[in-house]
Amino acid sequence: MNETTRIYLDPPPWVHSVLVVAIISTGAAALGIYFGSVVTWPVVAIAGLALVAWWRTTYRTGGNRRTFPRYNVTVAASLAATVFLCHGGFVDQLTQLFWRAADPPAAFHEAGFLAVFAFGATALFLWGGLGVYLLHPLGAYMAWLVFLWSIGLSLCCLMLAVAWRSPGLGSFFFVAMLGLGVHGIRSTISLHREEVARHVRVGAVS
Repeated sequence: MNETTRIYLDPPPWVHSVLVVAIISTGAAALGIYFGSVVTWPVVAIAGLALVAWWRTTYRTGGNRRTFPRYNVTVAASLAATVFLCHGGFVDQLTQLFWRAADPPAAFHEAGFLAVFAFGATALFLWGGLGVYLLHPLGAYMAWLVFLWSIGLSLCCLMLAVAWRSPGLGSFFFVAMLGLGVHGIRSTISLHREEVARHVRVGAVS
């Protein structure tokens, strides 16, 4: 081996699972410290559901590039929804409903919420979009995460709108987000079934 030798890294599939679990655990610990349990548990639940769905579907068959446009639209809608929530007094109203979330050591404020969930999450989702396009195994997980994130975020916001007794025009936007997430999941399952059927046909021919 010399300075011109290329090293190709092709880890076994289980490495991707370990990496996802490690990221979820680390992220959960960080969110718990800075934002408290009110924010942490829904995020961990969505990430865990995405992990289970990934394991049961596209973990072995891989993703499909036809998911890419739906993925991008859902990411854009999620970013718009997060910015809308931050500028609409979401953190203050959430603190009033769950006042313990604002107690130390949790730093529950709009600036931190915007930094983590608008910019940090969007950066992660954009990186995941590259994985979706390149048909990387982690991209298949990110597709599940984004679609479930859209559903979870919209449901939480709709329930909080009912609790605040102020549905407003924002509720229509979150209903649209809910539809994007459901459509994304249905298309992911459909494409996965097509891939499984293709593998079966190839195996039967060979």
